[in-house]
Order: sequence, then structure tokens, then C-alpha cells
Amino acid sequence: MGRNRLIQLAWLVVMVACVAGAATTVPGINERRQDLQLGASRQVGDEALPPRIAIATTALGPFRGLFIDIMWWRAYRLKEEGKFYEANTLSQWITSMQPRFPVVWEFNAWNMAYNISVVTKTKEERWDWVNKGIRLLRDRGIPLNPRAIKLYRELSWMYFHKINQVSDDAHWYYKSQVTKEWQEVMGQGAIGLTSEQTVETFRRITEAPQTLEALLEQSPLVQPLIDEFQAIGYDLQDVDQRYTLLTDLGKIAMVNYLPQPIFRGLRLIHLPQDIDESIVPIVENQNHTAAMEAMLPYLRYRVLLDSYHMDPEVMLETMERFGPLDWRHPCAHSLYWARKGTIMAEELRKRHEAQEIDYTNAYRQNIFSIQSLMRSGRVTYDPLTEDYSMQPDTRFIDSYMIMMEDAIKNVADDSFKENIIGSYGDGHENFLLQSAGFCYIYGDVERSAKYFMMAKTKYGDKAFNKRDMTYVKGFQEWVFGYIQGNLDTMMNTRQFIDGTLRRSIDEGLRYNNFEKWEHYLRMAATVHKEWNGQRVITILTKQDRQKLPSIPKMMNTVYASYMVDPANHPLVRSRVWANTHNSIRLATYEQIRPIIYQQATVLGLPPEGLFPAPPGFKSKTHPHEQPADPMQQQDRPQAQLETK
Repeated sequence: MGRNRLIQLAWLVVMVACVAGAATTVPGINERRQDLQLGASRQVGDEALPPRIAIATTALGPFRGLFIDIMWWRAYRLKEEGKFYEANTLSQWITSMQPRFPVVWEFNAWNMAYNISVVTKTKEERWDWVNKGIRLLRDRGIPLNPRAIKLYRELSWMYFHKINQVSDDAHWYYKSQVTKEWQEVMGQGAIGLTSEQTVETFRRITEAPQTLEALLEQSPLVQPLIDEFQAIGYDLQDVDQRYTLLTDLGKIAMVNYLPQPIFRGLRLIHLPQDIDESIVPIVENQNHTAAMEAMLPYLRYRVLLDSYHMDPEVMLETMERFGPLDWRHPCAHSLYWARKGTIMAEELRKRHEAQEIDYTNAYRQNIFSIQSLMRSGRVTYDPLTEDYSMQPDTRFIDSYMIMMEDAIKNVADDSFKENIIGSYGDGHENFLLQSAGFCYIYGDVERSAKYFMMAKTKYGDKAFNKRDMTYVKGFQEWVFGYIQGNLDTMMNTRQFIDGTLRRSIDEGLRYNNFEKWEHYLRMAATVHKEWNGQRVITILTKQDRQKLPSIPKMMNTVYASYMVDPANHPLVRSRVWANTHNSIRLATYEQIRPIIYQQATVLGLPPEGLFPAPPGFKSKTHPHEQPADPMQQQDRPQAQLETK
């Protein structure tokens, strides 16, 4: 046998060995592909692909990946050229052909929410595209790519930045639409409830039966109610019909200013235009009250899971750990999806699959969300006037501390640990100082001084603090300088005005001290006038993203929030009510009445005597109701509110 023949045989043996070795890896590779959900599927998704694309996808076989790469490059170029709609269409085809390609889901959602939305002409069109971007990630992208941490962070960022922040001209409209949608689904959230009551109310959803059969087995009295709903077109076996029933009930409750869609003793219901009146006898039937109370948690559980792809258990755990989330607030959703991302990141870390996860930014989004909830976590929304407001919630200050500890602990294995902790530390100091100024504005001087001293103790020795003499002047001088120097953004200015108006109620009306009432009101009006004098109308018709509402509107919002706050005893609120000018009482009575009446009744107090209807009151939702005789009301002086 010649030398060449020996070489050929040797290489043949090597080749066979290589093939055999490669074959042994196939089961592991296939298992890995299945585990990562990378297998090809004949199902191309919801979009109808053009025939040439469908044929090409099948015919190209092993070249399918190259074809998708070319389409992806083309979509990116179209976006760079400003052809956003064409880029959107092409990227939809890509996600249909290769649903396990997270970067395209991210690109497509961003393109909808940030690029296409801003080239439309109305706030309604803008919101439609922003909402499409959110739904694309929430309803399809994340379920198809549950290990893609970037998709969770991207969805969280849309809620936090696009909706919660003020960079978009239509941000107030976005906020009101999120609030309206989630009030229909979840009721009025935490309004009028303590933190513990808010969490326990949500816990009933997680403890609800998870199937219709289990619901009927646990509560047979629900069957007649379901039969009546079925007779007018609501099929509780159907996912979409369950959602429609829950939101229709929510709409009715919302326009009647009811905390929950349970209708006790109503003589007349104000019905939204898009709901069939045949539902009225069902929801007014007092025999269905217990059945409605049993059915609502089940409906909400199924809608959260099936329609919003949100895990009620994770929602509850987030509330238990970080505070009484109001799901009408965009940052409640920002926090939820950021938490989902970090939970998945930890699972991947345990499975040694986390080499490319950016833990720093994954946890940073959690921190941003809680910061915003502290600054604006209390939502007020009037569905009839569409007045909308966000007020601070100091309960989330301590939640921020908890999240900071979690973040630092969970990035401890990162190679950039020192930089990360330093970055978080800078944010922590700023947050402590913000909290100190914030608590001072809202009248909690003791707590304000506490956060100032925490910042001074932890960060006072830093070089730049020594240079700027941040902590040298003492608490009182620092806090006045801080407040004056931070009235430079709409959010900070609004917080100052809200806090000042609340102090006018708490220190003025509560104690019959009308001098203090007027002092704080003048202070708020001065800052308000100075701020609004600098604002200009933006490009959208009648839309000004930086201009504050009028002082009377802001006062009505703050007043309504104060009057339903369970931290204030009903007897205290009754005194405030008696001292309040009738214009404020008329503007807020219908909105606050269901909550304050319920709170007073629970304590065995007579709500009609504590909070009589104001003179001239005419119910929008119950027009046959007559106000109490104004001659029977206590003859007390009332604070005046300038409305000009």
C-alpha cells in the first residue's frame, strides 16, 4: 500500500471519528434548542405573510436564517431612513418567521412606541401606537421569549419613561388612559384604604378559584348570576368575553364613583354609552350582591393571567414587599415587569446561563420605578371630567431602601461590583435628600430631619460634599435652599404646590385657622403663577405637557385625596368638611361620598350627619337624589377659594 493511500485511510478514520463525535452531541444540542425554545415551527404567527415571503421561507430551507438576517438588515435601514411604517411591517414578518429572535421584538416595540407614535397627528393616535408597542412585548414577545431579560426591561422602560415621564407631549393622555383601563379592571386601587387593606384586597384575587368549575363548586350561588350574564351575551368560558364583562362592570362602577363594581341599594345607574342597558337589572338586583362579590376575584384572576399575561402571585409578592401598589399607576407596571426580569435573571444565574445579563440595569429599573412611586404614587382620576392627577406617596421611601439592599446584594458577583455600588450610592444619597425635602414640604419635619441626617452620616465625608459644604449649614438652612433650588421641573413644582395645599387643609381647615389656610394658598398660587408664566403650548392641539392645572383644580384633587385618606379619622374630616367653601364641596362630593360613607359606617358613625350634601348639590349619576336641607347644616364660617 502506497504512502498516499495510508494518508487517505488515516484521514478517513479521523473523519469518521469526527462525525461520530459530532453525532454524540446532537441529543444535547436538540435538548438545548428545545430548552431555549429555538426550534423551527410551521406556525408563522398572527400576521398574514405575503405569499412570496411564505414560499421563500419554506423553499430556502437551511438558508432561512440568512434570509431573515437580510430582512432584519433591511428593516433597520428603513428605520434609519425614517420609513417607520415599512420597518414595522418588515419586522412583523421577521417575528412571525422567527419568533425566538428577541432583538426584533425589542426593535419592533420601540419603533411603534417611540418612532411611529410621534409622527401621528392626534394624542389618540399616539396612544394607539404606544399601546401597540406595550402589547406586542407583553402579549407576544415575552411569552415567546421568557428568558430574554432585555424584553422585560424594555417593557418596564416604556411604562416608566414613555408614559410616566413628561418627555412626550401627550404624556398626560397616556397616563389617563392607563388609569382608566386599570380602574375598569381593578377598581379604584388603594384610594381610601390603608396599606394593609390594599394588600389584603388584592390577596383575595390570588386566593380565588382558578377555573369556572371550581368557582361554582365553591360558590353555587354564582350560577344564577352567570346564567343571566350568559343570556345577554357574556360567555364566561371565553377569554375575550370574560375581559369584556369585567371591564363593563368596571365602567359602570367608575362613572358611579363606586370603589368596586358591587351595586348596593342604587336606585338608578348612570350607564356608559357603549354598554347595553340590559345589564342594569342584573347589577341592581340585590339578590346578586354576594354572588358578585364571589365572582369578581375569579374574573380578575383570569383576566390578569389570560388577557394581560401577568402573574397575580408575583403582583401580590411585589405589593407585600414594596408597598400598596395602585395598578392604575404606570410605575406599578414598570416595577412589576422589572421585577419579573430580575426574577428570571436570578433563575438563569442559578442555572449558570447568565453570562450576558446586565444585572446593573436590570435592578436599576426596579429602583427607578420605586423612586417615581414615591414622587407620584397616589392617582386621582375623575372619569366624568377626565381630570387626572398624581400625588406623592411617602410610603415608598422605605421601599426604596429595601430595593437598594436587594440590588447591591444581587449584583455582588458582578466584576464591576465597586462601580455598581458606587453608582447606586450616588442615587441613594440623592434619594435621601429628595425625601428630606419632600417630607418637609408635606409637613413631616421630624421625618425630613431623619433622612437628612442619614444622608449626612453616610455621605457627608465625600470630597464633593466637603467642597460644596452640602451638610455644613445644618438642616433648616439646607432644606430651605433645597426647596428653592429644586422648583425647576414640573414634577418638583407640582409636589411643592400639592404639599402646600395639603398643609392649608391640615393646618388651616382642620383647626378653623383661616389665616393659615390663606397663607398656604397664597404661597401655592405664587409658585403656580410663576411656573405657568414660563410654559408654552406644545405641538399637539390643546396639549401642554409642562403647564400645571389651575389652582382650583389642583385644590379639588388634593382635597379629595385628603378626604378619603384613612389616616385621617372621619371626625377630623367632618370638621374639615364643615369649614370648606361650598365650591370645593360641590366639586368633590360625588367623587368622595361612596368612600367616606363606607369608612364612617364601618366605625359606627352616621355618614349623613358627618358629611351632609352641600347646598346646591345635584347628582350627575343619580339625578333623583336631593341634597340635604342646607338649613340643617352647621352654621360655621367657610374658607374662601379664589377661582380666578
